[in-house]
Amino acid sequence: MIANLLPRLKYNHNRYHHFCRRKMSENTQYIPTSTAFQPRYTGPSPENMTPEQTALRQSILESRPRTGLSGPFGPWLAVPSIARPSQELGRTVRYETSLSMRESELVILLTGAKFKSEAEFDIHVGEAMRAGVGLDVIKSIPRGALLSQEGRKDGKDNNAEFSLEKVKKHMLPLLEKENAYEGKGDLLREIPIVLFT
Repeated sequence: MIANLLPRLKYNHNRYHHFCRRKMSENTQYIPTSTAFQPRYTGPSPENMTPEQTALRQSILESRPRTGLSGPFGPWLAVPSIARPSQELGRTVRYETSLSMRESELVILLTGAKFKSEAEFDIHVGEAMRAGVGLDVIKSIPRGALLSQEGRKDGKDNNAEFSLEKVKKHMLPLLEKENAYEGKGDLLREIPIVLFT
């Protein structure tokens, strides 16, 4: 059983890093937090899925064309009664709110930083940039001492633990600059969203 999982784990690990590099290659210098990220479990293999799992897998792949089964989606397939409502909740929270995609990605990045969810943060950097969030804003998010890179410094005071004060000090001025000079986002909406996340 374990021997059957190892090639899939390596494949998904390589696919994750190819995904990160591809997303970051367009005029960016973002380096994923961990280059050694490996999921513990990626879910059942397609050849061992029930018809219900296969249909659910196809539904997830159609609704997530860029990211596929990354994150919890593969493991959720092991229990369709969990996967179906979880996918529906995620879709509703992400796409059926009054938040723009840019605002939604800011919330996801801030939440990932606060709770040290490094993989979630890294996966959403590309999504945030596609939604118009600048790399300077992303790098300004205080992340504290990360689990995968003890003592990481990149000149932006990111080793400071996540706090509202650090967000105000480092991130808000860059959001204001993006709004004022680059015409991105809606500052009157973004500041409260960022501060209340």
